[in-house]
Amino acid sequence: MNFKSFALRFIIFFSGMYFALLVFDTPILKTIVGHATYALLLLSGKHVELIGNMIVAPTYAFVIVSSCTGIVSFSIFAALLYATNNIDSEKKVIYALLSFPIFLLWNILRVYLTMITDSFVIHDTLWIASVVIVLLLYAIVLRIENKHILFK
Repeated sequence: MNFKSFALRFIIFFSGMYFALLVFDTPILKTIVGHATYALLLLSGKHVELIGNMIVAPTYAFVIVSSCTGIVSFSIFAALLYATNNIDSEKKVIYALLSFPIFLLWNILRVYLTMITDSFVIHDTLWIASVVIVLLLYAIVLRIENKHILFK
């Protein structure tokens, strides 16, 4: 497979998933992230309230939006898998499904650390670190599948 074909497949798949995310939203995932983060903050002794998908601290509030759920990282990872021709389709689905809890847990940790430190620098830095996690998981899949060379 050449790079142009890979990139086109990636863009088409990711664009479709991102559009679906915009249309259908992710209320269940936002609730999971909100409640899990809220529980961690309470366990840490932080005085917060949970109002819908918003965690309210004494000096600020944090709204849990779809991108706080890991769905964007998941979409990028799934698009990378889809774009990779030489992996069996059933394995792509399995790898994608196995990755989702990782992205969800990572984002719960990211929101928690943002709230516990009261720092959006942490939030943005850890969001960038999400890209590293996506690429690391993709590299692991390629290693498992013995796909050392993607492009010819």
